Amino acid sequence: MNSQGDLRSTGLKTDLDTIFEIATVVTNSQLQVLAEGPVLAIATPDEVLAGMDEWNTRQHGASGLVDRIRNMIIQGEFGPGSRLPKEDELGALLGVSRGSLREGIKALSTMGVLEVRQGDGTYVSLLNEELLRGPIEFLVELHSHDVARHLHSVRRLLETEAAGLAASRITEAELDEAEELLSRVDRLVAGGDFTAEIGMEVDQAFHRIIGRACGNPILHTLTEALSSQTVRARLWRAISTEGAAQTTSREHWAILNALRARDVGRARLRMGIHLLDVEDFLEEFAADADQSRLGSDRGSSP
Repeated sequence: MNSQGDLRSTGLKTDLDTIFEIATVVTNSQLQVLAEGPVLAIATPDEVLAGMDEWNTRQHGASGLVDRIRNMIIQGEFGPGSRLPKEDELGALLGVSRGSLREGIKALSTMGVLEVRQGDGTYVSLLNEELLRGPIEFLVELHSHDVARHLHSVRRLLETEAAGLAASRITEAELDEAEELLSRVDRLVAGGDFTAEIGMEVDQAFHRIIGRACGNPILHTLTEALSSQTVRARLWRAISTEGAAQTTSREHWAILNALRARDVGRARLRMGIHLLDVEDFLEEFAADADQSRLGSDRGSSP
């Protein structure tokens, strides 16, 4: 084995501090600490790999471990719905401490990749399209006016296609369900009992019927996430304030009639027009809100 001086002279000593950090976590390895600095003297390959994994986890937190577990799932070592090995076995397999492993499992549980069942162990989730919903809904909830415009444009593109697919696949029962929803709105508007909350509820249910009927669960999940409940609530409060509920109801009826006629092109067109009107309304409402804030700021300035 090279002396420490030889190690440095050959350029192999690029970072003795890193070598020392790795060496300190190698279990049962033999370390030689020289006067001028630490050098890893004797260790088996498995010990070195375990030490490097532990060092990487310490350096990068749970993120590196998350990637490793996720890659094991992607590569088929753990399939959807399967139970992970016990904590001590999995920790030994990954070469990490129990604390680091728990952090990684917690992160993956938050992401919906893993499911911790109290008293039963940790399981890989079913890994279905619902995993897409949480992150996208979170982004939508945090949006600014500028981002809202872009998000709604994406929703329009996706939901227009969903309406076209639904036109050839929607069932008579689903059509009747959608018709009952829209009839309910008309009765409430005529009687003066319509509220923003009811409008939001009906709007969400109507678009959900179309999303389910399109036959593409990923497309349905994406459109649902892009029109989350909070966003719909804001929109319907604005629509009620501006008295646009009747216009929205007419657009919904036009979409339903196209679906009932099994007219794919018309269903796409009617959904596109409806969501373009919503998009324009959002733009106008945002502009009015910005103008009101500007006026308020001027009025309150000394």
